[in-house]
Amino acid sequence: MFRSPSFKLLLLLFLFLLLVIPITMVQHKTEDRSRSQSQAQFSVAQHWTGKQWLGSPVIAIPYQTKAIVQNNGYSAASRQLWAFVPAKEASLNAELSVEKRKKGIYEIPVYRSRFQIQGYFQTEDIASAMEKLAADPSVDHIGQAILSLSFADMRGLEQQSLDINGQTQSFEVGSKLKNLSQGLHHQMANLIDTEKSKKIDFAVSLQLKGMSEIYYLPLAQSNTFSLQANWPHPKFMGAQLPLDYKIEANSFSANWHSNHFALDNLGYIESCLKQNNCAVLERKNRLLLGVDFINPVDIYLKTERAIKYAFLLIGLSFMVFYIIEHIKGLSMHPIQYAFVGLAIAIFYLLLLALAEHIGFAFAYLLSTVACSALLYGYLKRVLKNQALTLSFSAGIVSLWALLYIIIQAEDFALLMGSILVFALLSALMLGTRNIDWYSLGQTNKSPSDDKPN
Repeated sequence: MFRSPSFKLLLLLFLFLLLVIPITMVQHKTEDRSRSQSQAQFSVAQHWTGKQWLGSPVIAIPYQTKAIVQNNGYSAASRQLWAFVPAKEASLNAELSVEKRKKGIYEIPVYRSRFQIQGYFQTEDIASAMEKLAADPSVDHIGQAILSLSFADMRGLEQQSLDINGQTQSFEVGSKLKNLSQGLHHQMANLIDTEKSKKIDFAVSLQLKGMSEIYYLPLAQSNTFSLQANWPHPKFMGAQLPLDYKIEANSFSANWHSNHFALDNLGYIESCLKQNNCAVLERKNRLLLGVDFINPVDIYLKTERAIKYAFLLIGLSFMVFYIIEHIKGLSMHPIQYAFVGLAIAIFYLLLLALAEHIGFAFAYLLSTVACSALLYGYLKRVLKNQALTLSFSAGIVSLWALLYIIIQAEDFALLMGSILVFALLSALMLGTRNIDWYSLGQTNKSPSDDKPN
């Protein structure tokens, strides 16, 4: 029964579908190990500090609204709100020292940073904002203006200093802004005098710890952001890409420029504080400027890419054996097909397991050598033909080598993969175009099949 080409083809299709199970299991294991890496990152964040963003300083004026009695008899309670005055200009320069912290077998990039923020406020802008509040009939009380500085994780603060108009001042804990409470603030009551000065210069120095990424929340009317770090693999993200950047062997630098016309971040902050719902990091692609410190040797991402080609290798191997079997008059049992498929599937499990300890490149090499040697040793007895065995083993090794190149090429992976699939299909079609498929069953029919019942 196994000698019938049609039945054999259906059986091989069934075996191919069965091999989806081990391949899927390896894929799920890859996803599970990737989640374990994320858990390790979360564990490091608990003891170090989390992802950081830093906003430019703003003048925040607290005010209380009056309680209003509505027509239906219900009264709207008074609320504590904030009016904001942005800096005219703000320039942030950041220098980051990135290092790796290990959690088990995982390496997590963390950093220490030094921020220098300089800029100025127009005193007439502050006075105008306070006059506007005083003229608003719904405002019951106006508080003292503060200089507010917000960032993501207060635990990362190591040092801070503040200069206003050349005089050293002191920060107090907390930004004072509800839902954006992480940060620092300074009372500005005695520093706002339009008769003495037309502007208020400020200079802020901070040392912050963080991990994995750093972002800047531009709140001034004109913002400049410069960043230097000893990390060669930045992934620029956020609302705007840098105007220019330079990536070297062990470091990178980048420069951004933004204004309040392009990013109305202060309007968003004012609105979200009224709604008691500010999630700045969740909207980083619309509000923030910055960079992620990616690991180019992301073994789980590369293993996942490699697994996508597993079915191509197994299906191609089955088709080649099927053709060889009927052209050369060989006889391969379906179990032998299954062993070949499992040997290819185990390649990806070895790749995942080894990559966590010796890196993706060496793991890929060792897995290729081990599995191709296993296939060669097994097929040498199955095919009983040294040339066919060497040809098949060399072909598998060549395909794994090509797939390694495709995996590394992030931007051209789809193009190169499509070209490879087209080339393999073309070779298979051209190589078998002279085969009379209907005659295969007659050629391989056993003599006993012609005997009368």
